[in-house]
Amino acid sequence: MNERYREFFSSAGCVVRFGSEIYAEKFPNSIFPALVELGRQVSISEFKHCLPKIKKQDFNLLAINEIFHLLLELLLFEQVKERCNLLLVGHFSQAVAICHRKISQNPLSVITVPRLNSKEDIEDYKRRLIMP
Repeated sequence: MNERYREFFSSAGCVVRFGSEIYAEKFPNSIFPALVELGRQVSISEFKHCLPKIKKQDFNLLAINEIFHLLLELLLFEQVKERCNLLLVGHFSQAVAICHRKISQNPLSVITVPRLNSKEDIEDYKRRLIMP
């Protein structure tokens, strides 16, 4: 699916990079120190706000990987803003984008898009964007 996004947006003249590519380039040896530093800026309250409703309800049962996932997303936003002025993310990352705006001194502009599962979904989304 990622390659479909790359194909679609590249054909529109956009540079498409995925988080895994950015992490591999920026942190070839270890990403852990960057995650620790970013983790110092996010309160547990802010973290909880980013969770989906069901995970908020079961907050005391969450695994630590949920914290790492949020920090990885926030770190991605920080890295992208060094190169771009806009990031497209799935609708599930909207709360993370809000968190980023709260903790960053120079937050990245973010557009959330719905889940697009096929090339047809992408084409349909494109048509809806163009139609008045």
